[in-house]
Amino acid sequence: MRKLCKWVCMEAEKALDEGYIPQIIFISPTAYGKTVLSPYFHAVLKERELAYSHIHVMPTRALVENLFLKIMEGKDPRLLEGLRRAEIPKERVYYQHMGFIRGYSEYKNPWFKPGFIISTADSFFYTYFGIPVPEIDRKFFHSLIPFASLVSSSIVLDETHLLVEKELQPAFLALLKLMTCRARPFLFISATVPNTFLDLLLKGHEPALRLPSKVRRIVVSYGEEEDVTHSSENYVKIIGRDEAFERSQDVEWKTEIIARKELEDRVLSEVESGKSVLIVRNKVAWTYETWERLSGLLEKRGIPVFFLTSKMTFDERYEQTRRLREMSVDGKVKEGVLVATSCVEVGLDLSFGSLFSDAAPLPPLIQRAGRVARRGEKEGQVFILEPEKDEKGNVKSRPYRKVEFEASWKKLRRAVIKESEMEWRLPTRSDVENVYNLLEQVYSLDDVKKEYLGGLVGGTHRRHGKYSSLLRIALDLDKTSKHLRKLQRDYSDIVRDMPLLTIVVADETIESLLTRDDITIRELWGRSFCISKKEEHNVYKIASHSKVQAVKLDFTHVGNTTYVKFSKVSLGSSAKDAIVISRSVYKLIKRGWRD
Repeated sequence: MRKLCKWVCMEAEKALDEGYIPQIIFISPTAYGKTVLSPYFHAVLKERELAYSHIHVMPTRALVENLFLKIMEGKDPRLLEGLRRAEIPKERVYYQHMGFIRGYSEYKNPWFKPGFIISTADSFFYTYFGIPVPEIDRKFFHSLIPFASLVSSSIVLDETHLLVEKELQPAFLALLKLMTCRARPFLFISATVPNTFLDLLLKGHEPALRLPSKVRRIVVSYGEEEDVTHSSENYVKIIGRDEAFERSQDVEWKTEIIARKELEDRVLSEVESGKSVLIVRNKVAWTYETWERLSGLLEKRGIPVFFLTSKMTFDERYEQTRRLREMSVDGKVKEGVLVATSCVEVGLDLSFGSLFSDAAPLPPLIQRAGRVARRGEKEGQVFILEPEKDEKGNVKSRPYRKVEFEASWKKLRRAVIKESEMEWRLPTRSDVENVYNLLEQVYSLDDVKKEYLGGLVGGTHRRHGKYSSLLRIALDLDKTSKHLRKLQRDYSDIVRDMPLLTIVVADETIESLLTRDDITIRELWGRSFCISKKEEHNVYKIASHSKVQAVKLDFTHVGNTTYVKFSKVSLGSSAKDAIVISRSVYKLIKRGWRD
């Protein structure tokens, strides 16, 4: 483990020795190896008999699958050593999300039975608030069965910056208050949480809410000057730096802003110079168009072009990721181009030579640059595409929040014009413009702070109402589906602004399944992808090399197994043609969550 990871464990041990329950927020740069800390943190608590199980929460299914497979396939010795210290065999490593991992369906753990559980935020939040995922559609809930496991577990929330977004913020802060009041240990991990929100995590968003006397909240943050600040016995802030890590990340960064029309030519130039390239676009449609143009240009030259978005089926994403890893040596992608959406910002533990990115707020830009020069390379190139403008000349911010986007773009543009060498990884470097300084400048602005903090701090009554409702439903031991339905009527979904739905897409790769009377839902998850319910009437472009089909499904429940029967299939003409899936299909597929 790296230096600051060891500090986290030492601070947890120190707090326990002094009679306090540790609640730790750990902030360190991209590529620092923060996730590896998880089993070691659990081992510390397990030795003191404060945690009998461990839950590692991640924002997306792709992240859950990546960490689970990394453990099961033995790809990271540090994780395996951590599990050994925590006395957890591989047989007790589980995952929980809305689908299945190929070859590991028996390790799915919707009831959160004790072990080392890697879960999505959605499944975890539902269960922690007293609604077991397998019983979402039932009238009464067996809430105490998984709850007993959760409250006796150590909790790690990974990539916390994605959980404090406006959509998830009421659920996140309700969780924070519950864990504070229950005096349960936790570890929050991120690379890009600005001090604006760090203070909120440290002290809470309700000034009247004090930490229980036996809780110590600790911030371990990467910084230039090592320092320990005790505002009281309950609050500790530690700043440290890791010289060994900085020596391994001595990268000469070059940053350039380019016109959107230059993208293909500049990518070709980087590829011809022998570099691997990552391209991150803000929208699925832009990603598909870029992939289509570049694949036509580069594959004739024998250069592979990969494609990843959240609107691809899981089998397609698995196959693209597998091929990409085959092109890498020791985590370095040797050649090729990956065109992707923001789904690669976290969890993609591969190193590229150059990044081309649409303009975006600084936190996602830092995460995207974190995919470059991760393995000791000495050079890293970042190209930022100028944002689109409307007819009045104002920059278009979608899909991001307007104030946050515009403030980030102005700061970044001014800095790049002044100096092309910009530090994207080490917060401690001061001889050039440092993007972490820009991050703090942007998120200290009053209008950005208000927009970023969202609904609970100076925000809307609706979001505060949802926060209060979540606390009530979590504390109500007699909750029934009536309470859940009321919350859904008022706020659409418990965790998000709108629920996530799974859409199954059939193509030529599963034509043989259409000849059968019925197939199990496990066989279909691989051909599925998720969308938000608010998007259900939109038209989607499904990227695939083969024809696509919108599939109408009928579900039948037999015992613990859900079977799906094809009753109607409508054919699409080609991969780039749009398909619409009706509301009735959503309702059918939503029922499939029960299995």
